[in-house]
Parts: sequence; structure tokens; C-alpha cells
Amino acid sequence: MKKYVGILFLSMIFLGCGLRLGQAPKPAEGYGRVGFLGFVVPITSPQGQVLVQEPIGGTHHYAEYVPPEVREELETMVWEELTKKYKMEFLSVDQLRPALGMELAKGYGKNALEVLVDLGRANSLDALIVGHVYRLKEREGSDFAVASPASISFDLFLIDVQKKTVVARSLVDWTQRSLSENLLGIKELMASGFRWAKVRTLAKAGITRALNEILGPVQE
Repeated sequence: MKKYVGILFLSMIFLGCGLRLGQAPKPAEGYGRVGFLGFVVPITSPQGQVLVQEPIGGTHHYAEYVPPEVREELETMVWEELTKKYKMEFLSVDQLRPALGMELAKGYGKNALEVLVDLGRANSLDALIVGHVYRLKEREGSDFAVASPASISFDLFLIDVQKKTVVARSLVDWTQRSLSENLLGIKELMASGFRWAKVRTLAKAGITRALNEILGPVQE
């Protein structure tokens, strides 16, 4: 298993952790206080890709190098989506980082899920959101001609602190193959003038879909 970097799991050796998925809860039916822990990024070389196993559910993915500033931008996009569209109290990466360090220090021998549940309990959270970034590549070319299209791959997990389990996971793995296969749908394609998408456009659409899948529809 490749080591991971980011805000999580910097000094732990993880044990196996089974992924148990359930129906994503509706925000209005239970979660009032939710922590967002950002994204974990596999350690990879700037060239090539490696097969990694993420530590929460144990699934395997091919991962490519993602610069820290790109990961941080993706975290900002998720945070903005959460706080603008969902009527819950959210704790951010920066708010949870000190407590995370404490849980890591005393969490030797625990697996990833156990550490996250302990973190949630220590901060009176109903749930935690955390993800992994496997690929985030900008297109090479212009709006109408590319040598390489934009491509993204990331996941988001929703952990129920009281139940001590993962209740939902969403994987976004998109590469725009051609203008006729625009991933954002025909309406967005027509509005864009049938352009090749930039990676930020794909990421924004992917975040919207992922949050809808793990948290349920946006609250009105």
C-alpha cells in the first residue's frame, strides 16, 4: 500500500478496514454538525501513475501526482459548496486539524475509521466527510482543440460517527473523451459553445454530484 499525504494519517500504519455502504442519509433527517477533513493524496512521482489502496475502504485506484496547491483548491471548492447549499453546521479542515493531530498521536494500532470516529466524537460531530484525490489534470490545448483533455478522479466518504461506519461513498472518475461526450450534459455543452472543458469545470460538476450522492439533495 502506498503511503498517503495531506491532512490525514501522516504517521499511522493502517490495519484493514472493511467498507460498509448504506443509503445516503438526508440532511434534514439527522446530521446537524458535520466535519470536513479535506482530501488525502497518494505519494506519487510527478511522472507516471501507481496503483494505490485507499485506507478507509480498501479500494484500489490508479493515482497520479497532484500538487498540494491543487488539492487545496479542490478542498476550497468542496467547502464552498457545502456551506452555500447545505443547512448544517460545518467544521472546516483548519478547525479540525489540531484535534486530528491529537487523535493521531494517541491512535497507534487503530485503523483509519476508528481514528476518524474518535475525532468526530471528540468534536461532538454527527458525521465526517473525507476524500482522496487520485488525478486532477488540466487540459492541454484550447477550447476547441486539445492534445490531452481535462481529467479528474476523486472520492468522498461520509462517516456516521454514532454508527461508527461509512454510510456513503461517491467516486468521480471523469475524462472528457470528445465534445459529443461532454460530461456535464447537453444543456451545459450547448451553453459552453461545445468547448473542451477545463479541469475546474469538471471538478465543480463532480463535487456537486458527489455531495448529492453522499448527503442527499440540497436543502431548500
